[in-house]
Amino acid sequence: MQNLNKKNFILIALLIFNAFLFSEEKLNIDKYKNVLSEVESILEENHFKKNVNIDTKAIKEKYINSIDSQKMVFDAEDFDNFSKIEDLNKFSQIKFAFEVFEVFKEKSIKFLDLQRQSITEINLESQLDTNDFIFKDREDEKRFKNLEELSEYHLKEAKSELISIYLKEKDLKKSKEKLLKRFVNREKSLNRISEDDIFSMYVNSFTSFYDPHTNYM
Repeated sequence: MQNLNKKNFILIALLIFNAFLFSEEKLNIDKYKNVLSEVESILEENHFKKNVNIDTKAIKEKYINSIDSQKMVFDAEDFDNFSKIEDLNKFSQIKFAFEVFEVFKEKSIKFLDLQRQSITEINLESQLDTNDFIFKDREDEKRFKNLEELSEYHLKEAKSELISIYLKEKDLKKSKEKLLKRFVNREKSLNRISEDDIFSMYVNSFTSFYDPHTNYM
Protein backbone atom coordinates (compact mmCIF):
# COMPACT_ATOMS: atom_id res chain seq x y z
CA MET A 1 0.00 0.00 0.00
CA GLN A 2 3.03 2.27 -0.35
CA ASN A 3 3.41 4.78 -3.13
CA LEU A 4 -0.27 5.18 -4.00
CA ASN A 5 -0.39 6.73 -7.33
CA LYS A 6 0.38 9.92 -9.12
CA LYS A 7 -2.61 9.40 -11.43
CA ASN A 8 -6.31 9.06 -10.68
CA PHE A 9 -5.88 5.45 -9.75
CA ILE A 10 -5.67 3.32 -6.65
CA LEU A 11 -5.57 -0.42 -6.37
CA ILE A 12 -6.75 -1.83 -3.06
CA ALA A 13 -5.47 -5.31 -2.33
CA LEU A 14 -6.67 -6.45 1.05
CA LEU A 15 -7.81 -9.92 2.03
CA ILE A 16 -8.84 -12.78 -0.23
CA PHE A 17 -11.41 -15.04 1.35
CA ASN A 18 -12.42 -18.53 0.36
CA ALA A 19 -15.53 -18.25 -1.82
CA PHE A 20 -18.64 -19.88 -0.38
CA LEU A 21 -21.99 -20.10 -2.14
CA PHE A 22 -25.03 -19.18 -0.02
CA SER A 23 -26.10 -22.80 0.26
CA GLU A 24 -22.72 -23.95 1.58
CA GLU A 25 -22.05 -21.68 4.53
CA LYS A 26 -23.92 -19.17 6.65
CA LEU A 27 -22.98 -15.63 5.71
CA ASN A 28 -20.37 -14.14 8.07
CA ILE A 29 -21.33 -10.48 7.99
CA ASP A 30 -18.75 -9.48 10.61
CA LYS A 31 -15.97 -10.69 8.32
CA TYR A 32 -17.05 -8.40 5.51
CA LYS A 33 -17.95 -5.53 7.83
CA ASN A 34 -14.35 -5.43 9.06
CA VAL A 35 -12.98 -5.42 5.51
CA LEU A 36 -15.34 -2.60 4.54
CA SER A 37 -14.02 -0.57 7.48
CA GLU A 38 -10.46 -1.28 6.35
CA VAL A 39 -11.24 -0.19 2.78
CA GLU A 40 -12.67 3.09 4.06
CA SER A 41 -9.60 3.70 6.24
CA ILE A 42 -7.17 3.02 3.37
CA LEU A 43 -9.06 5.38 1.07
CA GLU A 44 -9.26 8.15 3.66
CA GLU A 45 -5.54 7.91 4.37
CA ASN A 46 -4.13 7.35 0.89
CA HIS A 47 -6.48 8.50 -1.84
CA PHE A 48 -5.69 11.79 -3.57
CA LYS A 49 -9.28 12.89 -2.92
CA LYS A 50 -9.86 13.90 0.67
CA ASN A 51 -13.02 14.31 2.74
CA VAL A 52 -15.23 12.52 0.22
CA ASN A 53 -18.75 12.54 1.64
CA ILE A 54 -20.89 9.68 0.32
CA ASP A 55 -24.22 8.73 1.84
CA THR A 56 -25.28 5.09 1.87
CA LYS A 57 -28.35 5.84 -0.29
CA ALA A 58 -26.04 6.80 -3.16
CA ILE A 59 -23.96 3.64 -2.65
CA LYS A 60 -27.10 1.49 -2.60
CA GLU A 61 -28.38 2.96 -5.84
CA LYS A 62 -24.98 2.54 -7.49
CA TYR A 63 -24.84 -1.07 -6.32
CA ILE A 64 -28.35 -1.88 -7.61
CA ASN A 65 -27.45 -0.37 -10.98
CA SER A 66 -24.20 -2.32 -11.08
CA ILE A 67 -25.77 -5.76 -10.55
CA ASP A 68 -28.73 -4.91 -12.79
CA SER A 69 -27.01 -2.63 -15.28
CA GLN A 70 -29.39 -3.53 -18.12
CA LYS A 71 -32.46 -2.90 -15.92
CA MET A 72 -33.90 -6.30 -16.83
CA VAL A 73 -34.55 -7.65 -13.31
CA PHE A 74 -35.60 -4.87 -10.94
CA ASP A 75 -38.56 -2.71 -11.93
CA ALA A 76 -39.03 0.91 -10.85
CA GLU A 77 -40.91 -0.10 -7.72
CA ASP A 78 -38.16 -2.54 -6.67
CA PHE A 79 -35.55 0.18 -7.14
CA ASP A 80 -37.53 2.74 -5.14
CA ASN A 81 -38.20 0.30 -2.31
CA PHE A 82 -34.53 -0.63 -1.99
CA SER A 83 -33.48 3.02 -2.17
CA LYS A 84 -35.90 4.05 0.57
CA ILE A 85 -34.18 1.89 3.17
CA GLU A 86 -32.71 4.23 5.77
CA ASP A 87 -29.00 5.03 6.01
CA LEU A 88 -27.21 1.91 7.15
CA ASN A 89 -24.36 1.06 9.49
CA LYS A 90 -21.68 -1.25 8.12
CA PHE A 91 -23.35 -4.42 9.37
CA SER A 92 -26.63 -3.41 7.72
CA GLN A 93 -24.86 -2.36 4.51
CA ILE A 94 -23.36 -5.82 4.06
CA LYS A 95 -26.67 -7.47 4.91
CA PHE A 96 -28.41 -5.19 2.41
CA ALA A 97 -25.92 -6.08 -0.35
CA PHE A 98 -26.43 -9.82 0.07
CA GLU A 99 -30.20 -9.64 0.46
CA VAL A 100 -30.58 -7.49 -2.66
CA PHE A 101 -28.40 -9.83 -4.66
CA GLU A 102 -30.41 -12.82 -3.48
CA VAL A 103 -33.60 -11.12 -4.75
CA PHE A 104 -31.78 -10.34 -8.01
CA LYS A 105 -30.76 -13.99 -8.42
CA GLU A 106 -34.22 -15.35 -7.61
CA LYS A 107 -35.94 -12.98 -10.03
CA SER A 108 -33.35 -13.69 -12.73
CA ILE A 109 -33.96 -17.43 -12.45
CA LYS A 110 -37.73 -16.90 -12.65
CA PHE A 111 -37.29 -14.89 -15.84
CA LEU A 112 -35.07 -17.64 -17.24
CA ASP A 113 -37.82 -20.15 -16.44
CA LEU A 114 -40.34 -17.92 -18.19
CA GLN A 115 -38.12 -17.69 -21.26
CA ARG A 116 -37.44 -21.42 -21.23
CA GLN A 117 -41.15 -22.19 -21.18
CA SER A 118 -41.91 -19.77 -24.01
CA ILE A 119 -39.16 -21.20 -26.24
CA THR A 120 -40.23 -24.77 -25.51
CA GLU A 121 -43.71 -23.94 -26.80
CA ILE A 122 -42.42 -22.77 -30.18
CA ASN A 123 -42.70 -25.68 -32.62
CA LEU A 124 -43.36 -23.98 -35.95
CA GLU A 125 -41.31 -21.51 -37.96
CA SER A 126 -44.43 -19.37 -38.36
CA GLN A 127 -44.38 -18.74 -34.59
CA LEU A 128 -41.21 -16.71 -35.11
CA ASP A 129 -43.05 -14.17 -37.25
CA THR A 130 -43.33 -10.92 -35.30
CA ASN A 131 -43.47 -7.16 -35.63
CA ASP A 132 -42.07 -6.64 -32.13
CA PHE A 133 -38.78 -4.91 -31.49
CA ILE A 134 -36.65 -4.48 -28.38
CA PHE A 135 -33.69 -2.38 -27.27
CA LYS A 136 -30.86 -4.79 -26.46
CA ASP A 137 -28.74 -2.17 -24.71
CA ARG A 138 -30.89 -0.92 -21.84
CA GLU A 139 -28.25 0.73 -19.67
CA ASP A 140 -29.47 4.24 -20.47
CA GLU A 141 -33.16 3.30 -20.62
CA LYS A 142 -35.70 3.82 -17.83
CA ARG A 143 -36.61 0.91 -15.61
CA PHE A 144 -39.79 -0.95 -16.45
CA LYS A 145 -42.74 0.10 -14.32
CA ASN A 146 -43.81 -3.32 -13.11
CA LEU A 147 -43.36 -7.09 -13.31
CA GLU A 148 -45.76 -7.39 -16.24
CA GLU A 149 -43.64 -5.07 -18.41
CA LEU A 150 -40.47 -6.88 -17.37
CA SER A 151 -41.96 -10.27 -18.20
CA GLU A 152 -43.12 -9.05 -21.60
CA TYR A 153 -39.61 -7.80 -22.35
CA HIS A 154 -38.04 -11.14 -21.39
CA LEU A 155 -40.44 -13.01 -23.65
CA LYS A 156 -39.60 -10.73 -26.57
CA GLU A 157 -35.91 -10.97 -25.78
CA ALA A 158 -36.01 -14.78 -25.80
CA LYS A 159 -37.83 -14.87 -29.13
CA SER A 160 -35.39 -12.36 -30.58
CA GLU A 161 -32.45 -14.50 -29.50
CA LEU A 162 -34.07 -17.60 -30.99
CA ILE A 163 -34.63 -15.81 -34.29
CA SER A 164 -30.95 -14.77 -34.39
CA ILE A 165 -29.82 -18.35 -33.80
CA TYR A 166 -32.31 -19.70 -36.34
CA LEU A 167 -31.07 -17.35 -39.05
CA LYS A 168 -27.67 -19.04 -38.74
CA GLU A 169 -28.71 -22.62 -38.03
CA LYS A 170 -31.67 -22.82 -40.44
CA ASP A 171 -33.04 -25.55 -38.19
CA LEU A 172 -35.68 -24.76 -35.58
CA LYS A 173 -35.04 -27.78 -33.38
CA LYS A 174 -31.27 -27.19 -33.20
CA SER A 175 -31.85 -23.49 -32.61
CA LYS A 176 -34.14 -24.21 -29.68
CA GLU A 177 -31.68 -26.69 -28.19
CA LYS A 178 -28.87 -24.18 -28.47
CA LEU A 179 -30.86 -21.42 -26.78
CA LEU A 180 -32.19 -23.68 -24.02
CA LYS A 181 -28.61 -24.70 -23.29
CA ARG A 182 -27.70 -21.02 -22.98
CA PHE A 183 -30.44 -20.58 -20.39
CA VAL A 184 -29.02 -23.47 -18.37
CA ASN A 185 -25.53 -21.97 -18.52
CA ARG A 186 -26.82 -18.55 -17.43
CA GLU A 187 -28.48 -20.08 -14.40
CA LYS A 188 -25.28 -21.95 -13.56
CA SER A 189 -23.33 -18.70 -13.82
CA LEU A 190 -25.69 -17.03 -11.39
CA ASN A 191 -25.29 -19.87 -8.92
CA ARG A 192 -21.50 -19.68 -9.17
CA ILE A 193 -21.38 -16.10 -7.92
CA SER A 194 -19.78 -16.24 -4.48
CA GLU A 195 -20.15 -14.13 -1.36
CA ASP A 196 -16.77 -12.55 -2.11
CA ASP A 197 -17.96 -11.59 -5.61
CA ILE A 198 -21.04 -9.90 -4.16
CA PHE A 199 -19.05 -8.10 -1.51
CA SER A 200 -16.61 -6.87 -4.16
CA MET A 201 -19.48 -5.46 -6.24
CA TYR A 202 -20.80 -3.58 -3.22
CA VAL A 203 -17.40 -2.19 -2.23
CA ASN A 204 -16.71 -1.09 -5.80
CA SER A 205 -20.00 0.81 -5.74
CA PHE A 206 -18.49 2.71 -2.81
CA THR A 207 -14.99 3.20 -4.25
CA SER A 208 -16.37 4.48 -7.57
CA PHE A 209 -17.37 7.72 -5.84
CA TYR A 210 -13.68 8.49 -5.36
CA ASP A 211 -12.91 8.08 -9.06
CA PRO A 212 -13.74 5.59 -11.84
CA HIS A 213 -10.40 3.78 -11.54
CA THR A 214 -10.51 3.06 -7.83
CA ASN A 215 -11.30 -0.60 -7.29
CA TYR A 216 -11.38 -3.17 -4.54
CA MET A 217 -9.76 -6.47 -5.45
